[in-house]
Amino acid sequence: MKYEIFSSKYFGIEPEPVNRKFEKLDMKMQEGYGYEMSGDADKAVACWGLVFDEIKACFEENHFSELKAFDDIFKGTQYVRNWVQDYDDALRQVLLDYDQVSTQEIGRQKIDLLNFVLSLNLLEEMTVHNHKRYLAETYYLMGQEEVGEKHFIQLIEDYPDNEWGYIGYSDQYWMNDSKHKDYDKAMRILDKAYNRMTIKEGDVLVERITGLMIDMKTKELENFLEMEKEAEVPEERPLVPNYQALYQKLFDVREEKLGRTKEKVAINYGFNQSPLIKGKKIGRNEPCPCGSGKKYKKCCGK
Repeated sequence: MKYEIFSSKYFGIEPEPVNRKFEKLDMKMQEGYGYEMSGDADKAVACWGLVFDEIKACFEENHFSELKAFDDIFKGTQYVRNWVQDYDDALRQVLLDYDQVSTQEIGRQKIDLLNFVLSLNLLEEMTVHNHKRYLAETYYLMGQEEVGEKHFIQLIEDYPDNEWGYIGYSDQYWMNDSKHKDYDKAMRILDKAYNRMTIKEGDVLVERITGLMIDMKTKELENFLEMEKEAEVPEERPLVPNYQALYQKLFDVREEKLGRTKEKVAINYGFNQSPLIKGKKIGRNEPCPCGSGKKYKKCCGK
């Protein structure tokens, strides 16, 4: 097998030698990156499944409790702590595309990976939260809504002031790839977070609520236009609100509830009544500024 490097932890410098014991593992990991970068998530997942089995066996043999401990002896071309996230993303992509039978198999692989990561000594609370959120989402992707819902409810109970639990839970009922459309339920979940004043940074909540409200109104308008064809037009045509105006209104209302003046808002968030100011350019491999825990290219940078 030809040793090609598709994804590296090194930038602009020659990679250091991989631990000879793990050369084949490193090659297999890079082979998977090659498939992933060519858009073949199926082959990437098949390849990386073998990588994961070997890594998991090594952890059991050496009683490792953190990913860094493996990286220290692996000395791979890519950090395994980055690869774990990429493998999880590839599994999610395959889950979205597969039929119900295959979904169960891939879903079990994803759950196995997430439970493995959660069994480790994770130092950052956000990392734990993110992986528990991914786990809950996986059950929805597998068609096991009741199990996924229990995980989300428990996640919110454990982390009531982390907005991403509410957002992840709500997303299952309205986002484009959702198979469980329920706009009212999605809004109730987000509304609970919006009105929880112990969640201080609510801008991402406001973004989601704005998007959801526009999506709901757009759906109403589509239904109106269909009824119009049948000459069964309701009294009033639904209006789809302007995103920026609606966002600003919802944001300002919440800031007032928190007792923060518009002057403070301008200082803390870099905007006033004008459109939002764009920040510095974000690298594709940098953490996404939205707080999801994913790389920018795998999240808002898609």
